[in-house]
Amino acid sequence: MDNRAGITTILDTLARIKKPPKQDIYVAFTTTEEIGGMGISFFTSNTQIDTLIAIDVGPVASEYQTKLSEDPIIVYKDSFAQYDKGIADRLRSTKIQTQAAIFERYGSDASIAASKGLVAKAALVAIPTENTHGFEIIHKNAIAHASRLLAEFLRRL
Repeated sequence: MDNRAGITTILDTLARIKKPPKQDIYVAFTTTEEIGGMGISFFTSNTQIDTLIAIDVGPVASEYQTKLSEDPIIVYKDSFAQYDKGIADRLRSTKIQTQAAIFERYGSDASIAASKGLVAKAALVAIPTENTHGFEIIHKNAIAHASRLLAEFLRRL
């Protein structure tokens, strides 16, 4: 589910947007996130963007107080960077129920880019996932809820 969940969420989000936001939106499907984030580093080095929102799977674990559910996880910090609190709070203020977490031993394209100074603001929406990087399990409505969250967030821009 690792990359497939994110790709499906992005495509579903784009299908839900009926009226384009007033600002440009770039969609990047990157590679090598787990081994240094070279894909996102190349993209952000060659594109003038201010804000980056990553879509990824997020671990369901008691130490993160996250649960396997349809509710997307809005991450406030991971081992690479602190995410933009304003964006995270705006994502949580939509009508979609969310979870909040701080992830240790985790990095996303957004936090990698932020830690290298390649974007000014970063955020992460994670699909709650049991057993990331193996036999992965997600809630049957998790992708739809994450894409509804992102579509609503983009409509508010």
